[in-house]
Amino acid sequence: LFDRVAAWSGKLGEEFNYAMSNSGMSVIADINRKEFEKYVLFAHDGESGTSTQDEPDGSHQGFLRTHREWYLNQAGDPKLSVFLHLGEAAGEGASLPQTTEAEHYALLFRKNQDENYAAIAFPDQIFQETLIFNNLTLQDGYYALGYSESSFDLVTSIADAVILEVQVYPNPATDHLNIVNAAGSDMHLYKLGGQMMMKKRITQAFENIDIEHLTPGIYVMSIQFETSLQTKLIIIQK
Repeated sequence: LFDRVAAWSGKLGEEFNYAMSNSGMSVIADINRKEFEKYVLFAHDGESGTSTQDEPDGSHQGFLRTHREWYLNQAGDPKLSVFLHLGEAAGEGASLPQTTEAEHYALLFRKNQDENYAAIAFPDQIFQETLIFNNLTLQDGYYALGYSESSFDLVTSIADAVILEVQVYPNPATDHLNIVNAAGSDMHLYKLGGQMMMKKRITQAFENIDIEHLTPGIYVMSIQFETSLQTKLIIIQK
């Protein structure tokens, strides 16, 4: 991967919540000072020009995408503004067509490189060659910019494109746990020996769980959705 850039609270300088690059993608994250649990990191694969491969589901007349793909990794569920520059994303090749109609572009996402993309967002603003996507909550995976002569069919949320990976932090923990991407699930926390210590219906994308009453040790957390189950090993220390 090329041109790795990141934003995190420990980054030197005043613009620690900026991850700026000349590779076509830049990001501003809502990371505040001392929010060390949050970061966003991305890099690209070095490709240039455009591609017609891995088209999202639906009929997209004249589909093109940036041949360049960015891998993004993040933690703490930051809200992001993503800036995609048509010329810089093209590298040494031809860029996507330029138009002022937002519905002809879409941010594309896929969890793995052997999958087709899903179109997850239209740009909120187009300024010259820069497309701006505001207030996004993204997941780890691969991103590109798509173009279509007809409008894209967006998934209703990124959750429709992938089974979201539940995040639990801090780990080890002392008095609380933050649970992200588990809305609509049932959480159970067990001692390693099997005794259930907590259960809770998760109703929000970000939940803060009080664990101050629990004794130090190793616990297993299960997150049960309607069609899937995720488990996490949790360490509690005082």
